[in-house]
Amino acid sequence: MTILERLSRLVRANVNATISQAEDPAKIIDQTLLDMRQAYAQARTEVAGAMAQSLKLQREADSNRQLAEEYGHKAEEALRAGSEDLAREALRRKQNYTDLAAGFSGQVATSAATVDSIKTQLHALEAKIDEMESRRQLLLARAQTAHASDTLQKASGFDKSGGAVTAFDEME
Repeated sequence: MTILERLSRLVRANVNATISQAEDPAKIIDQTLLDMRQAYAQARTEVAGAMAQSLKLQREADSNRQLAEEYGHKAEEALRAGSEDLAREALRRKQNYTDLAAGFSGQVATSAATVDSIKTQLHALEAKIDEMESRRQLLLARAQTAHASDTLQKASGFDKSGGAVTAFDEME
């Protein structure tokens, strides 16, 4: 066995030992769950903001419809009073407010669809978090089993690097 092969094995062994010591499946799973919970909290905030925006748009649409009605009544009053110029101006403003109300109504529909989509995604994320919390113990048990199996394979010499038996034979 050459010096480079021995040095390579030594470096690999030390690197693998360091990584194995630093890697804790429980911590990784807990951090993943924490990240998912934080994403969920952020998504809830986004949903609340989108719902508030949708309500604001609805109020604007209603307000513009009401103003359009008021200017319609003002146009009728102006015609009864014999003032055609005022009636035309009131009708022009009525049309402007009607157009604004229609624009806001379109935005309300788009916003409602977006809110529904975000809510669906939020429920899916919540279900995924619940599933991950339920599977946490199973995943930890699997990680421990895999670690024990890996340790046994390395000790018995059945792994790909030759294992302890081969190294022992070479050292002998």
